[in-house]
Amino acid sequence: MIRHILFLLPVFLLASGCAVLKDPSGMGVQDVHAARPQAKTQVVRGTPDEVYAKVRAIGTAQDWEVFREFPEAHLIVFQRIPGSVDTTQVGVFCSQAEDGVLVEVSCLGVFSRELAARILFSRL
Repeated sequence: MIRHILFLLPVFLLASGCAVLKDPSGMGVQDVHAARPQAKTQVVRGTPDEVYAKVRAIGTAQDWEVFREFPEAHLIVFQRIPGSVDTTQVGVFCSQAEDGVLVEVSCLGVFSRELAARILFSRL
């Protein structure tokens, strides 16, 4: 029995692709990456770590649910933003820019993206 499991595990991983290795929970955030070219952006002062922490604090204060977070990549994904569909994912990328930190609010839903960006940018 153990042999079968040990044999089938690599077969399963190969058949399902790299996604299982990168995101074993199955809770992907591909939508926020796909929508990134249309993101609302603003450059703010600080370091990526500081801005990431502020974004998380603002989202939490707004009762947004943290769906996934990637602190080392300075990406946080929220959902359950009031006024939006509960499952709509809004990703916030924080990356070093020449004049500070570039904050990108990314979402496939235009309304959710605009709402989240307006709230975040007014408080950063």
